[in-house]
Amino acid sequence: MLTFEKFMDRVKQVKSYKSVTGRATYSHCAVDGVVLNFIRDNTGKTWQINLPDAYTAYQNEPLINTTVLRSYMRNRVYSPTMGLLIAIELYNRKGQRN
Repeated sequence: MLTFEKFMDRVKQVKSYKSVTGRATYSHCAVDGVVLNFIRDNTGKTWQINLPDAYTAYQNEPLINTTVLRSYMRNRVYSPTMGLLIAIELYNRKGQRN
């Protein structure tokens, strides 16, 4: 299990990533404090992920999907959060913790 500091180090390395299905791409990723700001490429809309919420899901859930993430995340960022957790290699594409 990663510490929050190591989790943040991994997130800070991400510049872009894909959704679980591969249909959406998120780019221009930048951490501001404990928030990840990014753009969903197909809409041009800016989104935000509260990273402590994503980390709590990682700590508590050995198996995730977007339904599980609804209990942790705000503002309808379930799919982008799952994509992020896969991109930083904490989960595989089936939602199993690595």
